[in-house]
Amino acid sequence: MNRKDILISYNQINNHLINNKIIKAIKALRKNINTRTDDVLLSSLENIETTYSLVLDYAIRGVKDPKRTEIYNKLVKSLLELNDRTKNQLLDAQFSQFYHQKKSILSKSTYFHHKIKEISEHASVSDELSNLLEGMKIEKPADEQVDMHAVIEELFLYVWFTEMLSDADIEMLKLMFESDVFTTQHKDLIVSSLTLGLLDNFDARKLIWLAEMMINSNFQSRERVFAGLMFALYKYDYRLHFYPEIENILKTLALNSEIKSFSEFLLIQLIKAKDTEKFTKKLRDEIMPDIIKHAPKIQERLDLDNILPEDEDKNPNWESILEDAPDLMKKLEELSRLQLEGTDVFMGTFAMLKNFPFFHKASNWFMPFYPENPEISTVLDYEGDDFKRTFLHLLERSTHMCNSDKYSFCLNITAMPEAQKKMMLQMFKAELESINEINQEDSKIDKTLSSKIIFTQYIQDLYRFFKLFPLKNEFEDIFEQDLDFYNKSFFISFFSDNAILVKLSDFYFESGHYKHAAIVYEQLIGKGLNTQVVFEKAAFAYQQLNQFDKAIDMYKKAELFETTVWILSKIAHCCIKTGDFKQALEYFSEAERLEPDNLKIQLQIANCYLNLDQVETALNHYYKLELLADSNVRVLRPITWCLFILGLHNDAEKYFEMLMKSTEVNKFDLMNYGHWLWCTGQSSKAAEFYIKSINQKNNGFDAFLISFKQDEKYLLQNNIQEDDIALMLDYLEMKYTTLL
Repeated sequence: MNRKDILISYNQINNHLINNKIIKAIKALRKNINTRTDDVLLSSLENIETTYSLVLDYAIRGVKDPKRTEIYNKLVKSLLELNDRTKNQLLDAQFSQFYHQKKSILSKSTYFHHKIKEISEHASVSDELSNLLEGMKIEKPADEQVDMHAVIEELFLYVWFTEMLSDADIEMLKLMFESDVFTTQHKDLIVSSLTLGLLDNFDARKLIWLAEMMINSNFQSRERVFAGLMFALYKYDYRLHFYPEIENILKTLALNSEIKSFSEFLLIQLIKAKDTEKFTKKLRDEIMPDIIKHAPKIQERLDLDNILPEDEDKNPNWESILEDAPDLMKKLEELSRLQLEGTDVFMGTFAMLKNFPFFHKASNWFMPFYPENPEISTVLDYEGDDFKRTFLHLLERSTHMCNSDKYSFCLNITAMPEAQKKMMLQMFKAELESINEINQEDSKIDKTLSSKIIFTQYIQDLYRFFKLFPLKNEFEDIFEQDLDFYNKSFFISFFSDNAILVKLSDFYFESGHYKHAAIVYEQLIGKGLNTQVVFEKAAFAYQQLNQFDKAIDMYKKAELFETTVWILSKIAHCCIKTGDFKQALEYFSEAERLEPDNLKIQLQIANCYLNLDQVETALNHYYKLELLADSNVRVLRPITWCLFILGLHNDAEKYFEMLMKSTEVNKFDLMNYGHWLWCTGQSSKAAEFYIKSINQKNNGFDAFLISFKQDEKYLLQNNIQEDDIALMLDYLEMKYTTLL
């Protein structure tokens, strides 16, 4: 079995267990275990199977057992855990690069238990000395920092790779997190390793450990903890009810006042993360080409090559440079807005800077950026102390780059020319001052800004790891999941309320995720939030999903609050999509009574009459539209068509002449004009315009023929004979083939 087959089988067995198909699960599990010939796993399975056969036997015989449900749940829980162990053994048997690293690290468990204890005890003895050194502004010896850094890097892998934490592991982690010698960065890193471990393998202890850290208000980086906890709960939602201890701690956690805001920040940031690829493509294909196209003009106009490094004033004329490129200006404004809102605008840029050896270590993708990091200090040893100190502290304070990208920036700076470094530092200072001013103002209004920034940066760090880490194919990418938390039992039970669902649904709606938006709006309606806005947005979402019957139903419910032209028009449009032009006409007519001079409504009414074959009535409405929409060439199109169908060729001539003089003539206009010419006895000229239609870029003989066939009945009504039609089509095909 390859990796893909192993995971498919694993998920199938879990689905059998969730759906109470225990025998199917046992059979599939036995098959997987037999491929490994593991006696321990096989013995465990046989014990479970024996227990289940007794449960079945008692049930069939009608024996009353008050503990049957409890026994059944424990049995399913045991099978789920056995399935985990079997999957891990099968994956390990692939002998990948990941496996060899895992085997090496896990063999050092005793070393880690002793080393963490040793460091902690050594720290407590040397507290007075440390305080003295700090008071004298003397840093700890470099070799001591490097040694601890190396230990933490390996501990990161140990916690990640350990499938189920032991009592000794728990004691080690408690000792580490309670000790002041380990920095916030060290503890943050271990939180990330707990998260990765949980995403690889279910471990109730790891999950509970994260939940306890959330409840413990003394731990600083609770945003990282919460993100890891939510990912784990999302992935294992189907099995949480087998662990009462987890549900109990979630009940306690749900009472925490931060949870609602944390849930909102995290889920919205995850939606943005899921859109990263789409945004990166837009940046690469739309925004950057425009910037590059206008770069020479900007370079010359601003004399960028001669700007002194100390000249930091922003040019008030910059906006005027782009007067001839208003679309680019809008794109740049949108880019700035999205960046401020936490959209990942740098993924495409920094993806190219993740090939340094630094990023071959998984831990470095999650290490919070801090200037004292020994690996970065070493890289920048050749830089001047002033530059190094200033640059690193400026970078640390930046809120618009995630930690991973900050490290990329540092590693890349060594390749920059000296003059470029100085200019970059000046620009960086100016930009940071501007950002800090914005953040200070925002933080006065929004007390949760700090948490939003941490969530943004951490989710971006996670996203980069799962998308760019060299060994990313060795584990599951959590961002490939729907991340539809609103559908998960744990979220509904412990973290969801109307306020969160409203913000979540509106964000889905505004970002164009209409499928998710519609589902959440339905949930809100089910929970009693029956407002006009909710019904309108749900209806609009369904309309975008082409679920027109559902959209009509929601629009009609919104109409009960207040009848508006917008709602009536939307219902009518949905009716058109379902082919019910009669119903659409009724709604458009009602909208017309509210806004008699609305051009769009007039147009739709005319279109409805035309589709209902009430051509004369449609023509009258098109005439009305012509009067209201003076000089609109597009109105000529349906007028000429109606006149042609009705056989009013003299009236049609004037309109066809106006249409042919316009710059908006398309393949259908040319074909329709050909019809009119033929019906008025001008067959040669008709053939010329048919050929012009065929030769349009988005046309061809086959496409032309489909449209022509649809119009044959009108030609026949205007006394064109069937034989003549056949001859005309042969002539056109001959001409088209000759031209090819």
